[in-house]
Amino acid sequence: LEGACVINCALPTIPSSKLPDLCFLSRGAYGTVSSARHADWRVPVAVKCLQGPLLDR
Repeated sequence: LEGACVINCALPTIPSSKLPDLCFLSRGAYGTVSSARHADWRVPVAVKCLQGPLLDR
């Protein structure tokens, strides 16, 4: 398609050293969710860690 946009679905991997105060929030069917403060951005973030078959894609 001419003029079509390409969307990159890849998310960056953030090293755990950039996430001080990581605190577990919940566990679900696809992994865990934690809260943290990003060391460089200085804002609270939610961190989802995928587990199982989703990582094989």
